[in-house]
Amino acid sequence: MGKIKKITLSLFVMGLITAKAQNKDAVKIAQTEKEFARLSVETNTRNAFLKYFADGIIFFRRGEIVDGKQLWEKRKVDSSELFWYPAYVDIAGSNNIGLSTGPVHYKVSRKNKGADNYGYYASVWKKMENGNWKVIVDLGISDLLPLPKNNPLVYSKIKGNALKNADTNKIKKQVIGLENKFIKNYATKGNIAYSNL
Repeated sequence: MGKIKKITLSLFVMGLITAKAQNKDAVKIAQTEKEFARLSVETNTRNAFLKYFADGIIFFRRGEIVDGKQLWEKRKVDSSELFWYPAYVDIAGSNNIGLSTGPVHYKVSRKNKGADNYGYYASVWKKMENGNWKVIVDLGISDLLPLPKNNPLVYSKIKGNALKNADTNKIKKQVIGLENKFIKNYATKGNIAYSNL
């Protein structure tokens, strides 16, 4: 879980997440994340991702930045199952950007009794003009062991309003810049690049 903590810490350092505890928008993000995961299990991952991903979403695939919506539009529905749930949710003081993170359970086939792989995700959410929340950045890592179930959902206890008028395009560029820097460091230094996050 060290990598996801480092990614989450990077988002904090950039000033993305400064918020009130249990803000109604943070609760809405948690509910939306759970609906997103439920749709993935009840139908398929492709349909769920296409419904909840914003146009132009930043998605990382094998170290490359790609448009996540375009990627999932090209994928075919298969028999795999992806399930996740939010363990931590935070919201920016501007109430238009939020973060959710938690464990992921993946089955190669829905028929499998247990998960074949585990991991952790981090999603950056943006409130759209219609008031709905969509994912604008999606991150995920693999892990060997699952997070125990029934952990309570945690909301940030950070108070403040530092990003009341957040410039989401600027934040997006900062995230892309940091990721490009990381990719360059990883290409030359390997796993040591994680220590610089």
